[in-house]
Amino acid sequence: MIMILTNLSKCVNFQIKTFKGSSIKILRRITSLSSSTVIVATEPFLVRTNSNGNIIDIRKRISSLEKPFKIEFTSPSFQMRLKQAKKELAVRAIGKADLIIDLTAGLGRDSMMFAGSGKHVIMVEESIILAGLLNSALQDFERKFGSNDVHRRVKLVEGNAAHCCHQIRELIDEVGTLKQSVSVYLDPMYPENPHTRKSLVKKETQWLHLLAKQYNMEGEEENNATLFKIAKLFATDRIVAKRSISAPYLMKNIEPHASVYGRTQRFDIYLVNQLKD
Repeated sequence: MIMILTNLSKCVNFQIKTFKGSSIKILRRITSLSSSTVIVATEPFLVRTNSNGNIIDIRKRISSLEKPFKIEFTSPSFQMRLKQAKKELAVRAIGKADLIIDLTAGLGRDSMMFAGSGKHVIMVEESIILAGLLNSALQDFERKFGSNDVHRRVKLVEGNAAHCCHQIRELIDEVGTLKQSVSVYLDPMYPENPHTRKSLVKKETQWLHLLAKQYNMEGEEENNATLFKIAKLFATDRIVAKRSISAPYLMKNIEPHASVYGRTQRFDIYLVNQLKD
């Protein structure tokens, strides 16, 4: 059960969303929180939203001293990366396509780098929580920098990529790139390494694993195959899969046509005109 704690005067149970046939139940009850704060408590984490229902951040528990986690695109360090976006490995791998569809947006950083390099971007994120954090991060970006070129080039879709194809098509029409090149970017969550101590894993990676577990109903191979199949529906130039440096190919039976290597990651490139149906 998901619990919303707010300053309402009575308790009310109701449904807010249906995912794959399962309704999420919501409980509201009185707390000492201010009227501008709502905390949505799920096991094992909490989601804080503002009075408009926009997600602000997430944390492990209300009384935790741990700093809440949020997505930010406005920090000086991130702004520096945006200015040098064309040097990013992901941008180099994605090529010269006019529109990038990121089917696994996650924290949205690679998508923002694509936008910073001058490309139109459609971010698709299945996790309701991550999509909410991304939306808030984009709103914060607009408040601080205005609706500049980077902000205007980014569109966000919340939902499973397999169920959002029509919405993605509509956004492609809106962007006006039907006759231009489209590349698809895939960055599926790497499986957790049971031999790696949690203290050595970045906090953001721990959150991604925690949130992704709620949605990945398929095994890793099945999920990758589904993503690749959807990517082929939209890509006219290439499909790029981000992998850890030692990970197997996204599709075991399809070898990439090229790869761009970093220190800990690689970007496998699949050219659409060379892929077999």
